[in-house]
Amino acid sequence: MTWTGVHAPPRNVSIFRATSSQRLESALVAFFKTFETYLLATAELEQASKAYGGPDRQARDAELRKVRADLHERFGRKCLQPPRLQIAAPAGIGKTSRFIKAYASSPTLHGLHVDYFVPTIERAEELAAALHKAFKGSGINGSGLVQVMYGRSDPKHGRCHPDRKELVASAENKSRSVHNLLCRSLDPSVEGFSAEVECPFSDWCQAVGYQSQFATSGPKLRIWPHAQLPLTQHEDLRLPEAALVIVDESCVSALCKKGAPLELAELANTANYIDPHGGIDYAALATGNRLRAAIKLERGSVQLQPLIDVQITSDELRHAERSARCAARDRSLVVVADWPAEEIKAKIDDHQYCGAGTVAGILGQLAMAMEAGLLLSTAVSLVAVRQFDSPNGIVVGYKLALSTASPPRVPASAGLLLLDADANAEINRRLFGPKLRHITIRSKRFGYVKQVFSTAFSKYSLTSAGGAGLRAKIVLLVAGYVGRGKKVLVGCSLAVRRALTGETDAKLPQSASWNGAAVTHFGAFVGSNAWEKYDVVVVLGREQPPPLAVVAFEMFAHRKKCAWAMRPLLVPVICCLSATAAFLLVAWLGVGPLAAALSLTCGVVLTRVFKLHFPPAITVGLLPFVMPHLDGRYPAAVTLGAVLLCLAFLLWRKTSAWSLARHRESFSAALRAFSGRGSSAP
Repeated sequence: MTWTGVHAPPRNVSIFRATSSQRLESALVAFFKTFETYLLATAELEQASKAYGGPDRQARDAELRKVRADLHERFGRKCLQPPRLQIAAPAGIGKTSRFIKAYASSPTLHGLHVDYFVPTIERAEELAAALHKAFKGSGINGSGLVQVMYGRSDPKHGRCHPDRKELVASAENKSRSVHNLLCRSLDPSVEGFSAEVECPFSDWCQAVGYQSQFATSGPKLRIWPHAQLPLTQHEDLRLPEAALVIVDESCVSALCKKGAPLELAELANTANYIDPHGGIDYAALATGNRLRAAIKLERGSVQLQPLIDVQITSDELRHAERSARCAARDRSLVVVADWPAEEIKAKIDDHQYCGAGTVAGILGQLAMAMEAGLLLSTAVSLVAVRQFDSPNGIVVGYKLALSTASPPRVPASAGLLLLDADANAEINRRLFGPKLRHITIRSKRFGYVKQVFSTAFSKYSLTSAGGAGLRAKIVLLVAGYVGRGKKVLVGCSLAVRRALTGETDAKLPQSASWNGAAVTHFGAFVGSNAWEKYDVVVVLGREQPPPLAVVAFEMFAHRKKCAWAMRPLLVPVICCLSATAAFLLVAWLGVGPLAAALSLTCGVVLTRVFKLHFPPAITVGLLPFVMPHLDGRYPAAVTLGAVLLCLAFLLWRKTSAWSLARHRESFSAALRAFSGRGSSAP
């Protein structure tokens, strides 16, 4: 067990915190000033467009060009483009509170439609309460300026009728539109589906339920959970487009989804290809059969070259996609909103999974990649699935997985502000457009830090029956802080939290009280200010760093004690051999216990052959067994990284040795000079 040093904060901590907060506030003020300029410029242009309404279109266009030139001269070249900014700022410096301050003090924003997206509905309620408090402090009547937008089926916050919640929850995973299925549907018994039928609780819903939230369409700040960001509301519930959209914390998981793996046999399933007349589309079925036979069974993105080799064209894939979509519509769930609840529930439960929709998505993505001239389809991948076959034991099969990215609900003319501590500019530009600007605000944190490295703190050790003694020691540690009047927060993985608190619910709240402390799990505290005033944080477990990061840390931090720092040239050799052996074993034997055991053995043998204590070689050899996409680039990347690390270490070692030698020479010269003066002194 190894203890790190203890670092104490300097006396002027507030100066460092204020610097980051001031930079954040300056960035927000500049954004809102740019946004107000954009509103003013677009309003002037719209007014000029209405004023020059003569029959001569050329004269009108010429006048509008003059107006645009005047606006560009007065406000800048980008005054007619909605500002789009991403601020990557660490937690705890007041991203949300700075926005609240800016919004509460800006009458211009109060008259606009503003959509604010937060991770959870609990965070939405916290933000609404903070905004109302800010309005009250500023003497503003904010009762109609802020609204939390709730969903339908959430057990605690859902706004659906209590007698309807269970039906809505069961239908959400089996229908693209709950509104068209259970709120207002077409009666199939009427010829032409011309009669609309409403839910029996429609009047209640419009008065106090889910639909009542959309009754008032006036300008206000509406706070939505991230789950609503990719969804488009039904036209009956559609609100005016937002002039400003703010996304708090990362929304990538809400926009990008990976569907359930699909059996390859579904590509050749007759039921998945229906022509517009209701018959089997044999041309599309033939394309599906050829596609199934041509796909190369390798983990990772589907390669298009084998498809091109058997002369599968994008037109054939598009035709098969249309047939699969016809099949998906033909086999979609159909109920009538005013049926008895028991009949609707039975219909939903009996509805069988239809793979035609996923097949259509896969065919469309492959066609799109082929039309773009790509050799890989990143949206369609093969995943390895271990299956038990009685004659052959455990075998590795493959399924298709479709990854989709839904466009966010951000109008083209709206301003956009992203606030996220871990914002990735490249990913968010793909989701929100290339004109997204990026600002990074860094902050130094100071505090008393004590870190313990030990295998005893692994998740298995903390959750197993044998870890009761270790959990008791953690209880004593927390009790010691609580007994001294400290507010303590314990952060850990979900499994460890359940082991500590005994909680068994499928969905746990953000935190729970435990031995006088608050305990939460990783991922539950994103964007929350609930623990701002806490004194002590105990973190159990953490993400493991990459193997090369561990290698580099040991080489640079413990040069005299680290075994491979004394023989750095062997590091890229062993890493290359270990990664290559693991890659070949996975390609040959697949992901299984035999391949893992052989890879582990290779790592141990390499360290023995080269007579070097180098445990990261084993980690390098085991990583391919948990990688979702493995190809020949893995051993190449490991080798290149190890070579660069080796060169950097050798350069640093030579530079530091040369610097130390110079210091020694200077010190010796000074000592000789001082000794000389001392001997000649009277």
